[in-house]
Amino acid sequence: MALSESVEMYLETILLLQKKLENVRSIDIVNETGFSKPTISEQMRRFYDKGYIHIDNHDYITLSEIGLEIAEKT
Repeated sequence: MALSESVEMYLETILLLQKKLENVRSIDIVNETGFSKPTISEQMRRFYDKGYIHIDNHDYITLSEIGLEIAEKT
């Protein structure tokens, strides 16, 4: 199944932020992309449900194995 360009863009953004920051939070993605906090929160929930990301108990976001694979291909 082909992924949309926006999904790839989000995952690539998370990967780039992971390389720059010790911990990535939703607000970091908001600041990087310029999208609203509610938009990013909803998208992160979708990515979590699809297994693209992990969110720990501190709300730090990391790419799952599949999310990382997609981000690196982008």
